[in-house]
Amino acid sequence: MSLLPLLLEPFVEERAVRDPWTEMRRDMDRMNRQMHQMYHHMFQNYPGQVRGMQENHCQNYPIVEEDGNKKLRYVFDVHQFKPEELDVKTKGNLVTVEAKHEESGEGRSLFRQYSRTFTLPEGVEPKSLTSALRPDGLLTLEAPVPENMIEDKPKERKIAIQHT
Repeated sequence: MSLLPLLLEPFVEERAVRDPWTEMRRDMDRMNRQMHQMYHHMFQNYPGQVRGMQENHCQNYPIVEEDGNKKLRYVFDVHQFKPEELDVKTKGNLVTVEAKHEESGEGRSLFRQYSRTFTLPEGVEPKSLTSALRPDGLLTLEAPVPENMIEDKPKERKIAIQHT
């Protein structure tokens, strides 16, 4: 009788139990649950910003209405940065929100950076853009909505079909 089957037995059983596809499915299910939790957390903690931006889009821009005035509103979560580390600037119709944080101590250093750039819709004057930083770290950029952007429904345009 050989001792080789007895020595290899733990390895053979472990290989049969550890199926990479099963592990991958388990990991994907775990990630899916975590994504759902984050999604629900976002809607519970920031309902005004997130739901308002989702429900009142006009031509894919975040439009909100307050006191009868419609505004273009962008919200950025910059809670990991101090106010003096934030920078908002425009160049033409491009708006850039940037933040940089650096720390260094005994044997360690930390560098954190945030950057978002977006294009203002046609007709929105970059000089009309205002910003406000809330105590919870949400930075809000707002601008009045031009009349040409405010429509109950998008204009329909028929596109001719060419026959080749």
